[in-house]
Amino acid sequence: MYKVVRKAEALVRQVSDNKTATNFITKEISPNVSLAVIDNKGFYGEVTVESDRIYYIVSGKLSLEFSGEKVELNEGDACFISHGSSYLLSGDCKVVTVDQPAFGTKKQL
Repeated sequence: MYKVVRKAEALVRQVSDNKTATNFITKEISPNVSLAVIDNKGFYGEVTVESDRIYYIVSGKLSLEFSGEKVELNEGDACFISHGSSYLLSGDCKVVTVDQPAFGTKKQL
């Protein structure tokens, strides 16, 4: 089985005034993994992930802060974050996010 999702078919969500998510692979396609492209325009917020997450920085800079430890990611960098982690996220960037299981599908332990 395979599924091609064209840019014109992706689901665009305005998460906030300064954050847009373009969802390509969703839980409806696969409950096992999801893929989105996120545009952050000075976005700042606290995040707690329900699934394992990977950020890949396409352009710009992304700052993550884990319990006071700040991590700066630049174009071409990637970061893995395990499910259940909480952190602060800020930046002006375009990032690819991969979630396993798919975003919106809580991990069954």
